[in-house]
Amino acid sequence: MNKKNNLDLENLDEIMDLVGELLISKSRLETLEAFKDQDRDILSQLDRITGELHDKVMKVRMIPLANIFQEFNQIIKASKTKIELDIEGKDIEVDRAVINKLADPLSQFLKSLVSNIEEQKIQENTKEEITEEISIKATKTGNEVIIEFEDNAKLIDLDQLQEKIIDNNILSKEELEKMSKEEIFNLILKDNISAEKAAEDADQNIAAVKSIKKDIEAINGDLYLELSEDNNLKTVIIIPLKFAITEALMVKVDGDLFAIPLEMVNETKRIPNSQIKKVKNEDVINYRENTIPLIDSYDFLNFNKKDESDSSASEIEVVILNTGRKSAALRVDELLNQQDIVVKSLGDLLSNTKNIAGATIIGDGEIALIIDVRDIA
Repeated sequence: MNKKNNLDLENLDEIMDLVGELLISKSRLETLEAFKDQDRDILSQLDRITGELHDKVMKVRMIPLANIFQEFNQIIKASKTKIELDIEGKDIEVDRAVINKLADPLSQFLKSLVSNIEEQKIQENTKEEITEEISIKATKTGNEVIIEFEDNAKLIDLDQLQEKIIDNNILSKEELEKMSKEEIFNLILKDNISAEKAAEDADQNIAAVKSIKKDIEAINGDLYLELSEDNNLKTVIIIPLKFAITEALMVKVDGDLFAIPLEMVNETKRIPNSQIKKVKNEDVINYRENTIPLIDSYDFLNFNKKDESDSSASEIEVVILNTGRKSAALRVDELLNQQDIVVKSLGDLLSNTKNIAGATIIGDGEIALIIDVRDIA
């Protein structure tokens, strides 16, 4: 048993809440004009102490992914089919709160993969004893952990998927021909495509992928599908290392304050209007020899758009975002500063608000909404 699991976790959560309140109070002090230059040393010291306290509490809250993965072996042993489970990254540590929310969804998803393998074995009706394989690989990158599920069974039939998409008038044959295999597979994750519309034989598999995607997004993670080197369909899950406190870029849109999680930000730029181009009637810009979409924050947040004639600026301010597989530029009214924020839930009534992941309180007591940019590209 991990010693960290023996701690009074309720008290630990309360300490983390207090650290969050301390961060908010520190930010409020920084906004006071009454502080003179000599007082800034006190703020710097407070900043250092607060940061160290936060780091120490987080270290105690962190537990290895092995706490989830140890249950996976029991699922494999219970299978009617001979399956070899290969797991990498058991020792990677994440916030206990993330572990608690992930344990059941990941176990259910593994069960769906095992069930799919068993059903295909029955359909093949072969007497030859072949060991199937499921690979689970976890890697840490920045403030995120990537967990990849891969097996050698056919999770979704591509030809059947394309046929159903065309039959249900979701996309035309011509539109599908312009897309890569990975882009077509990822269509099943769209809200407007149900499992029944996407496939008949594989509707349970698709429902399982869509279900875990919803669970992953609830903790500000992401999920997408990609093809492995062996041409197997791989489910890629991205989860945050920690909850509660994170770094964010503060921006303004229509006079309101918003926060963008810093792990999603590549950089900020000022772009001359002359560099904005049109591709298929959509705004794009060139970024590091690539063409990326330019998204207006007013459209993304469903705000009433300003009259273009009101703006005489020759440049616009943008945030270059990296959502895992694609980059995009988000146009904002004003770029502000970077700061630590305490992430607060929107509650049940507002939890489904589109493109908003939560809220935070900043130094002067103002509430800022946290923009969810995962599906921006």
